[in-house]
Amino acid sequence: MKKREAGQHHIYQVIRQILLMTSILLFGVMFLVCLAVAGLSEGRRTYQELNRIVKEIEQDGKDELRDYLADVTEILKFDMIKDSKSWVDSPYMKRLAEDNDFTGIAVFDSEGKVLAASDQLLAGRNYRDTPFWQEITEAVETGDPYVKIIATDVPWAPGTMNDYAAILVPGEDVILFIMLDEAGHDAILQKCYDYLVRNRRVELTGYLLVCEDNGEVLFSYHKEHNGEMVPADIFKTALENSEKKQTSEVKLFGEKVYILGSQHLELTIIGCYTAKDVNRVRMLISVVVLILIVPMLVAIYFILTALLKRYVVSGVSGMVRSLQEITEGNLEERLDEHGSYELSQLSDGINQTVDKLKNMIDEAAKRYDEELVMAKTIQHATLPWLFPPYPDHKEIGLYAMMDTAKQVGGDFYDFFFLRDNRLAIVMADVSDKGIPAALFMMRAKTTIKALSTSGLPVNEMVKRTNEELFKNNEAHMFVTLWVGYVDLQTGRIAYVHAGHTCPVLLRDGQTSFVKQKRNAIVGGRPTANYLEQELVLLPGDTLFLYTDGVTEAFNEHEEEYGNERLERILTEASAMLRDEEANDYCRDLCTAVRADVMKHAHGMPQSDDITLLCLKYNGSGEE
Repeated sequence: MKKREAGQHHIYQVIRQILLMTSILLFGVMFLVCLAVAGLSEGRRTYQELNRIVKEIEQDGKDELRDYLADVTEILKFDMIKDSKSWVDSPYMKRLAEDNDFTGIAVFDSEGKVLAASDQLLAGRNYRDTPFWQEITEAVETGDPYVKIIATDVPWAPGTMNDYAAILVPGEDVILFIMLDEAGHDAILQKCYDYLVRNRRVELTGYLLVCEDNGEVLFSYHKEHNGEMVPADIFKTALENSEKKQTSEVKLFGEKVYILGSQHLELTIIGCYTAKDVNRVRMLISVVVLILIVPMLVAIYFILTALLKRYVVSGVSGMVRSLQEITEGNLEERLDEHGSYELSQLSDGINQTVDKLKNMIDEAAKRYDEELVMAKTIQHATLPWLFPPYPDHKEIGLYAMMDTAKQVGGDFYDFFFLRDNRLAIVMADVSDKGIPAALFMMRAKTTIKALSTSGLPVNEMVKRTNEELFKNNEAHMFVTLWVGYVDLQTGRIAYVHAGHTCPVLLRDGQTSFVKQKRNAIVGGRPTANYLEQELVLLPGDTLFLYTDGVTEAFNEHEEEYGNERLERILTEASAMLRDEEANDYCRDLCTAVRADVMKHAHGMPQSDDITLLCLKYNGSGEE
């Protein structure tokens, strides 16, 4: 190992000291600032928000009550204009007041004399010289209702709390007057609060309660709270918080909330700010605080960058550039960094490694190229490649093609005649790619052909193939398989479907997937049994076989080619090619499907082998 030269530094010591001090400083400052800001603002903001909402509800309730009295006064005015004779009847007015929850109704002439009232004791009295009358007469001159809430200047009920409304009745030259005492005020105000509270939230999850003075909840945003009791200590705390201008955390109705109360006569409004919202706001405050200290972090960043650049980056940058050249394939690049002892050692070590790697790559590439060329040659030689394969057999047209995802693949097709002049067709897919799959494919293909030509039924042949492939299968590879024996005289196909994709049948211009019972994959378990099934081709029918590299081809949007598109291209292409000779028809149909798959992929790399086989049945000619 090369000795450390004078002036060279151990880079890990510099980096460790700088990062340690910087990390402690940053975390300490950020933590303390966030906690301080969030803690100071949390309590004050919660109080302000609750106080604002509670006061708004109080004011909105009064406004709703005022609007209610004004509207009722308007309605009664028109009722009086319509039937003025009834209004001089005290029993009628008393009943009208009771029906509308009013304390009383009275009709004054322009001089302040009570012409009629729901309370007969008021009839005949004159209030012309009172400040009360002067205020009303000035207010109703506009023709609009005059409403006063929580008044104590009613002459016949001095010192008590009342609400009243007055309006000038045109044509009658009288003033209509209605009044609510404290009980009536609370009764109508409760209706207003009910509407307001049911439609108002505090932040995102908070809510409002309207309670009686004993703590019973009258109205709430959550209807299930109506009728429940607020514990006495919590009720008392809510009112005390209003005086102290603060909020406090309590557990109410099974949830942690911050509360603030406000009493209005015999009703109390309690605002509940949930701990969830408080924590959310606290988090937002912390984020804001962190944003505010970004300039400080930027300054620290530049200081740290300058130090690292001086001791580390200048040397590492040169090495990175050289390494990038090496990773891009330029193995002639040399590293020459001596800014520190460690960089010098690393530079020399990388140069030595690259030299050895160059030799190894050259040797491995040469061997690999030779092996791939040989493997590809062997694999393609094992597949039927001369088309048309049987020009003397006019009963059929046949074509097949394979396009591997790598130089060699695991898909394979085959066709050959059996002893009884039946044609065997095979479509298979090995559970891997590359050279291992190609080797297993050759083993499977050889086994299938040997057992098929021995005269075994197709299901027994597949069973024996499964047993053979399972032996010494330490890589746990398997094959999906569709194999059929075609009787060229009758069009009958005895076949086995072992986990492979479903073939497509083209008949009379229509396409359909061959419905079949699937059997186990081949080579997966030694005791599997396989069911022989039957398909009868009619003259003019086409059977199209393929591997899942077709339907599972992806485009740049991760969309599969799929069964529907396969059916569509087969339908369209077969209609265009229907007048061609059978072998040409099969060749052009396979070519059309392959081209459509490439169009769908739109330049995306091929993810799996694509293998196609087309068989068109013309019939035996005997019928």
